[in-house]
Amino acid sequence: MQNKVSTPPIYFWIISGFALFWSITGAVNFFNDFFISSELTTNLNNATLPFYTKKLSCTTGIFGAGIGVFIGILASILLLNRKKLAFKFGVISLLGISIQMLYNYASSNAIFHYGLYNAFLPFIEFIITAILLLFVKFGIHKGWLS
Repeated sequence: MQNKVSTPPIYFWIISGFALFWSITGAVNFFNDFFISSELTTNLNNATLPFYTKKLSCTTGIFGAGIGVFIGILASILLLNRKKLAFKFGVISLLGISIQMLYNYASSNAIFHYGLYNAFLPFIEFIITAILLLFVKFGIHKGWLS
């Protein structure tokens, strides 16, 4: 029996477009963090400055070199092209986000440095990425992805 790929509804394209927008926003955020200017660091207080200037290279690399952000962009592009491979790349992206969150919460005391609201933004990022991953799985189940 052949698996037939059905035409997805309009909300599939809206959510898939949002996923790509979300991933590109993450890439912009990475470049903002990675290339923080000396003018911006002068505005930080002494307690927050080391948090930006002495990040572990492994977490910056995981976040920036591909696993967290750029694999997420690839997963979004695959989703827009209706490919099942988007799920596997989404899982890898979620893993990268998880590693970054673990560093932020466990070893760097992010709540103290960022404040309560900004410290929970990575958690919200994780939740939205997980929901998008469930949507990809739903699309596979519905036969929208090949």
